[in-house]
Amino acid sequence: DAAEAEEGSRIGHRLFGAWSRLPYTTIAAVQGTCLGGGTELSLANDYIVISDRTDIRIGLPEVRLGIIPAWGGCSRLPTRIGVAAALDIILAGKAIRPRKAFKIGLADALLPDASFLHLARDFASSVANGEKRVRRQTNWKTRVLDGNPLGRGIVFSQARKQVLAKTGGHYPAPLRALEVVEQAVSRGLQAGLEAEARATGELAVSPVSKNLVHVFRLMEAVKNRKLTAAPRAVGAAGVVGAGVMGGGIAQLIAQRVDIPVRLKDLEPEPLASGMAHAATLFDTQVDRRRLSRAAAKEKMNLLLPTLDYSGFERLDLVVEAIVERLDIKQKVLAELASRVPKETVLASNTSSLSIDLIGQNTPHPQRVVGMHFFNPVHRM
Repeated sequence: DAAEAEEGSRIGHRLFGAWSRLPYTTIAAVQGTCLGGGTELSLANDYIVISDRTDIRIGLPEVRLGIIPAWGGCSRLPTRIGVAAALDIILAGKAIRPRKAFKIGLADALLPDASFLHLARDFASSVANGEKRVRRQTNWKTRVLDGNPLGRGIVFSQARKQVLAKTGGHYPAPLRALEVVEQAVSRGLQAGLEAEARATGELAVSPVSKNLVHVFRLMEAVKNRKLTAAPRAVGAAGVVGAGVMGGGIAQLIAQRVDIPVRLKDLEPEPLASGMAHAATLFDTQVDRRRLSRAAAKEKMNLLLPTLDYSGFERLDLVVEAIVERLDIKQKVLAELASRVPKETVLASNTSSLSIDLIGQNTPHPQRVVGMHFFNPVHRM
């Protein structure tokens, strides 16, 4: 019930508050994924050091469950990294990479993973030996905005508009998180913690939170499902239907799996559009330093545009991403089946049509499956 949820928040506040008041310097050393309460415990330390492993994430995803960071996240994060950067993480339930955490001041040191424990101990030893460690500072724009009520008001106003634009007001947690952060920034840590506890009590028992938790559990159950058969190896794939959606699917396969992908359409224009969209996505990865220019070029070369079915006889998987009409999908899949091996998996990107009906005119219909990609593909 609401009182129990509120008390759960207060227990975390008391525990992490006691930790933050220890009479010596404390350091959180983060070498694995650190979400929710783990991040909030880290924030209760004087310093945070983090491994440079690219698979690590740190953040506060609570709004995705219809609640807010309830153990000090809303109240402590803005003080550490600035209001705007904190709202960016809290209101979207973001989990960020170590390099980004270091850049925005959430982490005080980014340490090579191979020597992480040794370097973390060196960091701690330097603090214990009295060497002055200056916490990473937020940039001057952040300090100017956070340092006066007018600047903070602008930040909160813009954040509220963005939340309402994205959610239509249907998700209460981001708006409540915004209110809590505003309390903490304007009235101090204790006021923020009090607001966190009250908001948590109300949100945790709401229908929205219950349903989001249910969706989360369903997703986790799917991830943990045991396969009873060995998965078939996929050495080459195809996408039928180009444009932004088809180009996005082809780009994702090339980026994640490093296999050749044939991208087919009936007309040159959507084919060119799909290839251009894929190139833009790879360029974005390079700009964000997630891929080198050479690696992006190699992956882009895996995309093979075509106006016919040449090469489809060697594909293990084909994803159909054409118009959402049952009769057209049935026709295309039946035609496609005659051009690929009988073992090739034929996947439809449909969001609403029956997979059984889509594959009913296709030889070996048991290999027709649903594989729905939300838009934008590279994010969803």
